[in-house]
Amino acid sequence: MYLKSTSVVVSNSLSHEWIRTAVPISGQDIFEWDIVVEEICDCFWVGICTIKEFEVDYNSWLGKQAYGWVFGSNGAICHNTQEENGPYTNKYGKEFKKNDRITVHLDMGERTCSFSINGERYPIAFRDLPNEIYPAVSLRTPGRARIEPRQ
Repeated sequence: MYLKSTSVVVSNSLSHEWIRTAVPISGQDIFEWDIVVEEICDCFWVGICTIKEFEVDYNSWLGKQAYGWVFGSNGAICHNTQEENGPYTNKYGKEFKKNDRITVHLDMGERTCSFSINGERYPIAFRDLPNEIYPAVSLRTPGRARIEPRQ
């Protein structure tokens, strides 16, 4: 996985990979950002992670990990599944595809996260989040995501 520019992430791997921002989010404010799906893949996940007190593996699926909370292109949300693929039983929203805009809504005061697809907001997906969070994307080839600040 590599940064094509300051805001575009591209995967060139057949296995899971993920990337996060360098600077964490903390405090009590509400934060929002968009992920634009420039190229879809079968394992496209958008979300957040923490790294405190964890031995982080960037060559893995983020939804498998205790430090990852993600919403997938298959319409499921995952956290700490401890399995390489799935289970995808926690359906949350509809599936998303190329050119869709996924908005991440992070409320650090309430320690919650929810998502929108093309402006359609879904209920809270995750609660009781840690006090330091990083925006993250987990992809496989040919996946490509553009990260944008919320307008």
